[in-house]
Amino acid sequence: MNLNLNMLMKRIQVDFVKWLVAVLLLCFISMEMYALECEGTYKIGNLYYMLYDDMTAKVRDNQYGGGQAEYVSGKVIIPPTVEHDGVTYTVTGINSEAFANCTELEAVDIPRTVKIIDERAFQNCVGLSELFIPNTLEEIRNQAFVGCTGLKKLFFEDGEQRCRLESASPFEGCSLDEMYIGRSLGFSFGGGAHSVTIGKYVTYLDISFDPHVKMSRVNIEDLESWCKIEFRNQNSNPCYYGAELYFNGEKMTHFAIPNTITEIKDYAFYGSCITSVEIPSSVCSIGFQAFAFSDLTSVEMPNSVTDIHWLSFAYCDKMKSLKLSNSLTTINNQSFLGCTSLMSAVIPSSVKEIGEEAFYRCNALTSVTIGANVEYIGNLAFGGNKKIEEVYCEAPVPPYCYGKDDIHIRPIDDIHNQPFDDIIYASATLYVPEIKLETYESADPWMNFWNIEGRMFDSVTNVDSDRVEVSVSDGALHVLGASEGARIEVFSMTGVLLYSGGDTVIPIDGHGIFIVRVDGSVYKVMI
Repeated sequence: MNLNLNMLMKRIQVDFVKWLVAVLLLCFISMEMYALECEGTYKIGNLYYMLYDDMTAKVRDNQYGGGQAEYVSGKVIIPPTVEHDGVTYTVTGINSEAFANCTELEAVDIPRTVKIIDERAFQNCVGLSELFIPNTLEEIRNQAFVGCTGLKKLFFEDGEQRCRLESASPFEGCSLDEMYIGRSLGFSFGGGAHSVTIGKYVTYLDISFDPHVKMSRVNIEDLESWCKIEFRNQNSNPCYYGAELYFNGEKMTHFAIPNTITEIKDYAFYGSCITSVEIPSSVCSIGFQAFAFSDLTSVEMPNSVTDIHWLSFAYCDKMKSLKLSNSLTTINNQSFLGCTSLMSAVIPSSVKEIGEEAFYRCNALTSVTIGANVEYIGNLAFGGNKKIEEVYCEAPVPPYCYGKDDIHIRPIDDIHNQPFDDIIYASATLYVPEIKLETYESADPWMNFWNIEGRMFDSVTNVDSDRVEVSVSDGALHVLGASEGARIEVFSMTGVLLYSGGDTVIPIDGHGIFIVRVDGSVYKVMI
């Protein structure tokens, strides 16, 4: 028993000695590391630097030096290199709090060798009024310029390299008069700016400003470059903050999109002051919220547009007229939500699906025309509109109005869509293909209309004529005089699309009257 106790005590003593040695060793290593850090910190000129073995240096806290606070003042020029004991070091960074609380600092020159400005590096430098950020700087960290309330001009030099700024508002508390963005940025700005200029090298913006600072203008240097910017969200577009667009010093109300552009990016004109836009035939796609909350009064899409995303024109409350592309197959959910001045909606025959709330709360809407090939209409597609008087549905088969499973994209019969408000079924008149009147009178929800009338449809527009000539020969339609690349569509008298393409000789099976549409002009022929 005593033997075992003695052995246990000896083991405890050995373990304690080992533990004590380990603790002392760690303390020694820590002291050595601290000593090395101190030995690597030197005052060169009027600034302190951390010097590293890889021949780089970083500006460090000027309060380091035996507890003596040494605040810099006036203009500080940070050199690209410093020398110590005959060795040259490249200055690559500005460390945390390097100039914090230097209230008399008025200007600082940052060399192109600096890659990182660390957190709170210039905190509360209230005398700093202008700042130039070279295009070689890669990163600005959290709250680097927080509290710089005197900063009025900020210039990000032109460049193709993106500058990353951490999300904790590096410019919080700043209220700029002018800001120039010459390259792509990714950060939460934190402060505000009254005027912002976007340079031609900017391709990406992930930036948010203080909404309490009124932004009055956004200056564009290049129209094509603006159209190519990828905005991360609506907050990243300076127009979101109520700013007006300017180009070459003049306020823009009309925007002519260059014909080199094939897609209008997400948020491209979100909240902008433009009242009209010219969309060239090169454009195929209009992005998410591309024109949402803008001041557009009219929109005319070329037939090259095949896709419009959700909310693309949502809340354009000044829009009175709309001409959709004849190449669209889908009108996505809420595409024209809240266009409260729009009086009529004409869905072209190319469209097969109208999404949920596509024209929801277009309060001035009095007339709706649904094209001949529409197969599905989402819930409340035309809901929230109490003034609709006429609904023209040209489809020979009543469009399906039941719900869809968003996961499997398949109809669910037990979810019943209502494309219109209940009051519309009682107050509006539904016009359908004459030979399909009975079909509509027994199809849900179309049967809910109190007033249903049959009529002959000449496709989606009235028959007219111009320079194009349509003739019949050997059981085929011949289209003469159409412009190169013209879109040609052939419909039956009931509105069924029989052909769509660019051929000028179109074989037709059967006999009867046919409607031919060539780039918007419509002709009636008999075979």
